[in-house]
Amino acid sequence: MEERRTRQCPPPPAAYPWLVFSHGRGFKDQTFHTIPHPPPSGQNKNNNNSSSVRSVPELRNKFVWNSCHGWLILSNNDDNDQFSLFNPVTLESVLLPPNKLDPETAILGCTLTFPPSNPNCTLFVFDRGLRRILFCHLENKKWIAKSYAKEIDTKRGRKHDTDFLHLPVCCKGKLYAAIHNKSQLVSIDTVEPDTSNLLIKRLGAKLPSDYEQISPYVGTYLVESNGEIYCIIAMFGARRYTDVNGIEIFKLDLTRLIWERVESVKDQVFFVSNKYAVSCPAICTDQVGGGTCVYFTLVEDKSLYAYNIEDDSVSVSLPCPSLPTPWKSPIWVMPDLR
Repeated sequence: MEERRTRQCPPPPAAYPWLVFSHGRGFKDQTFHTIPHPPPSGQNKNNNNSSSVRSVPELRNKFVWNSCHGWLILSNNDDNDQFSLFNPVTLESVLLPPNKLDPETAILGCTLTFPPSNPNCTLFVFDRGLRRILFCHLENKKWIAKSYAKEIDTKRGRKHDTDFLHLPVCCKGKLYAAIHNKSQLVSIDTVEPDTSNLLIKRLGAKLPSDYEQISPYVGTYLVESNGEIYCIIAMFGARRYTDVNGIEIFKLDLTRLIWERVESVKDQVFFVSNKYAVSCPAICTDQVGGGTCVYFTLVEDKSLYAYNIEDDSVSVSLPCPSLPTPWKSPIWVMPDLR
């Protein structure tokens, strides 16, 4: 294969994920920013020394749904009929078969059970509009649709047609999601030997959900970290998602099926964006803020925020102050360096 030009390749990966902005005419260019950790002290620090401008063909005109096992889950910006996977370190791509979607389809999130090299690798797409899960086994590259209305609607003989599954997360190859209105966790398994069917089981582990009384806008994220499932609750300001009043972190005890509040996370760092969250092991844990931060971004905001869960402080930096216009809200890209 012909060697690609440097400008068409992401910069060398680091221990922490890239913060990536798409920008310019047709959003053909991307600025990759390497995260300094611990975060710089002080407020509104500009830091563009660790940024590189690229034009990666696989990211042009694409929407990024998630970053799993070192792979990005992508779909076309114009429509979501065509999904693909891209590894920004090895530059490998996997093009999935087209999947003509119904106009009522409203995709909320996607996740990948394993990397594509694993024969059990499956892409799951969660559709709120038709209340179904679309999934594709990469081994046979065939799309299958599974409606889940019966599994989540029946309660005391009544039907509720507004609830849906969201916040998909994979942990040790097993898929989980949450029922929106009930805030309950469910497990999702393929039924052997008929892998075209799904078994959805309520676990009863209710997500922390009392924060609407504190803040009118609450963001909830499920993320796998070091073989554990965490729930991140972000409480935003009174007007819209522009200010953060606080962040709480909970870890799921899968044996007792309860969520336990986490006061300090010394060995992991979390990174939250609008659609998904990722994590990685912390380095320099002996320094201030070494493993206690949640990095997050806000919609239509170029700033990078770091929330210290031990002292409830927020540091703000502007990693890419001179982005060409127009630009999109940033995403996290977590490379797999194993």
